[in-house]
Amino acid sequence: MVDGVRVTTQIRTGIDVALRHGFREGLVAMDWLLGRHPRANIEFEIRKLGRRRGIGVARAALAHAVSNVRSPYESYARALLIEAGIGPIRVNVRVGRYEVDLLIGERVVVEIDGAVKYDGKTYGRTDEMLRKEREREKHLLNSAYHVRRYNPLELLSHPDRFVAEVRLAHEISQPPASPEHHQPQR
Repeated sequence: MVDGVRVTTQIRTGIDVALRHGFREGLVAMDWLLGRHPRANIEFEIRKLGRRRGIGVARAALAHAVSNVRSPYESYARALLIEAGIGPIRVNVRVGRYEVDLLIGERVVVEIDGAVKYDGKTYGRTDEMLRKEREREKHLLNSAYHVRRYNPLELLSHPDRFVAEVRLAHEISQPPASPEHHQPQR
């Protein structure tokens, strides 16, 4: 009870999001929960619900959840890629001297840029932020990474395009399947 109103716990609310809204939103909720609660506590609450509609989705969302996400849109992007079978996906990992939002496989960097990054207040002057971002991207590109940048609206409005572009980048970043590809033609 809060001010006389019945409410659910954070964990139950996160599980309910997965039960009612599906894997994408469920992963967003589970990532958020893992940043605040032990995985075992969330698993316990899911088990308490027994068999019910959507419980498999809640379990799957928790199975893919990580605790180091900094944005709900990073979680949403991961959910799209997981549904498409693209991976492995690492979250907020260091690549050289920089940290990237998502690293797909070994060479594909996916950045989710919110508008707040360029608002001129939160992270400093817009021109300075753009200069730093360009320097960072240049370093990644010159280090043979494939960099893809998206904003939240693109993820929500064109999820299929996002998945297709990341899939293509991931495919072209892979080494050839066999040594014959390296043989000079005669």
